[in-house]
Amino acid sequence: AARDSEAEEASPARVLRRRGLKELVAELASEEGKAEAEAKEGAARQEAEGEAEGEPRGDSEAEAEEAEGENEDEEVNPVTLVVGIMVFAFLFINMVILHCINYPDPNIRSYIYRMMSTTISVFLAVVGNEGMYSLWVDQIIPAPFPRGLSLVVGYKIKLIVGAGQLLFFYLLLNIIAFKLRNSRGKGYIYALKVIGGHITAFAGITFFGCMQETQIFRHHIGMSVLVICIATACMGALRHVSHKVRVWMHRRDMRRKRADTANDEEQSAKVPLTGAAPIVTGAQRELCCEPSPSNTDGPKEAEDEERLLEDPSFQWADEVSEAEDEGMGLILSFLLRQIALFTIVHRLLPMPGDPLLLPSLQDKLILLSWSVGFLFLMAMSTAVSMHAKRTGLSAHLSRIEHLQSTVQATFAMAFTLCLCRLGEWMMRGMIKDVALCLVATAMATTVAVLVAIVLLDKLADMMIPESESWDAEEHKNKDNKGHVSEEMSGETHGVVNLVDTKSAALRFFDDLASSSHLKEFMLRRIIEGLGLAVGISWEKAFHSSEESVIEGFTVTRAHKVVSKLLFAILLVGVIFPAWLWYLVPKARMHWRDFQIAMETQKGLIEGLNDSGQAAKVSSA
Repeated sequence: AARDSEAEEASPARVLRRRGLKELVAELASEEGKAEAEAKEGAARQEAEGEAEGEPRGDSEAEAEEAEGENEDEEVNPVTLVVGIMVFAFLFINMVILHCINYPDPNIRSYIYRMMSTTISVFLAVVGNEGMYSLWVDQIIPAPFPRGLSLVVGYKIKLIVGAGQLLFFYLLLNIIAFKLRNSRGKGYIYALKVIGGHITAFAGITFFGCMQETQIFRHHIGMSVLVICIATACMGALRHVSHKVRVWMHRRDMRRKRADTANDEEQSAKVPLTGAAPIVTGAQRELCCEPSPSNTDGPKEAEDEERLLEDPSFQWADEVSEAEDEGMGLILSFLLRQIALFTIVHRLLPMPGDPLLLPSLQDKLILLSWSVGFLFLMAMSTAVSMHAKRTGLSAHLSRIEHLQSTVQATFAMAFTLCLCRLGEWMMRGMIKDVALCLVATAMATTVAVLVAIVLLDKLADMMIPESESWDAEEHKNKDNKGHVSEEMSGETHGVVNLVDTKSAALRFFDDLASSSHLKEFMLRRIIEGLGLAVGISWEKAFHSSEESVIEGFTVTRAHKVVSKLLFAILLVGVIFPAWLWYLVPKARMHWRDFQIAMETQKGLIEGLNDSGQAAKVSSA
């Protein structure tokens, strides 16, 4: 067996097979080595290529990442877009106002300065009124004792606080005006008239608006209209009482001055030995505003009061009366606007407005029709007032002349307030955020009012020639005083000729259609009313921004009342002096004063140019 196995191993076939296996293994091993070598060589080649091309490939990847980051940064959300638009809008509005206050037309300059003065005055009045009201309603009354009164604030408490605040500002207006009666040339009385009328108006809006929101009046439109009647009666009674108090204060002041003058004369002059009492004539009594025994009847007392109203030293009372009329007109116009909104949305809206309300196109058109209706009523009341002046009826209606101006101001301001709310509704369809919507509305309102002032002034100038302007005609009527009254039959006997009422009505409509002065005056009345729209819109924008700032910080959110009070003190302390020193002197200027200033400035510039040219010639 051993020999057989050895022989088999040594056989040629076995040897060849074993050699073939070895060769095959060697070939396989050599092929694997070649594959490994090729793999290593390919890897080395790839590494070499990677080292040669590595830097450009890394730069392209970095650039791609940076481009993706830039694309992510360039994505704009709505808030960023609105803020960017507002930045450019602020710049645009500032430059437009700069152009308008340097406009070559003196009327436009006067209107722009009055518009800016009204805007600042409305803002200051609202900030002061809301700061004081919030201090009582949100801090002093509901706070626990001893920091407050520990009372639940309801509509009764709000009405009491609102009524007290209205009476306080009404009394403060008269007292400050009486103290400033001798500083009329400095413009303080005019400033008091503007801001006093506004702060009294917003105090009245707070009171009567809160009354309108009570359970008794808010659910039916007829009861809401009743609040307008109550407001008219209350404000009329306040105005009548304040007028009587002003007359009494002025007479007392005149008597005191007269007594001081008489004492000075007695001390400076030699007193006769007989000691005869000085004789006081009737003229001296009239100057002292003391009724003589013959002046005790009614007509004489009326004449004495009319003579007192024409006294130059009593002009401060006229300014206060105008402030009270403007305040009353603004209160009634706000209540009328609330009634107009009641007819549209079928419920009484809150005084600040309903931010969740989304009005339809039909609602906007109805509100626009209300605006046009108030404008028509303003035009008709102006026409009636001017017709009474032309026909001589104003001489018999002098006691209610302030009522005519109040009616005109009421309808003009109601027209303006409806336009403000219409603009807010239109802007709300584009901007959902309340604060941004109000700021955008204020900007759009400012631009629209500036354009409207320029266009309406041009239209008013086209109504009549410059030589027959309203001011020239008024000056002519002042020079020819009494000419109109002589044309009236029965005027010399103190009787108004109103026999034919139909012919009088026909003459009124004829005058309304043919009088160019009337149309001009109506247009200028609309221009004066548009200035209030800018003030109201910016006041709402600032109020909403203030609320956002207070809610945005933890400290101010925890102490809202104190924060509002500090905001009010800071803003009034900064804005009020600038308004009083720089805007009021310009706002109280007549357009003729602007005309003189423009001519003086033009002459000064021409003189400087001539002197500069002469200096160049002499140096050459």
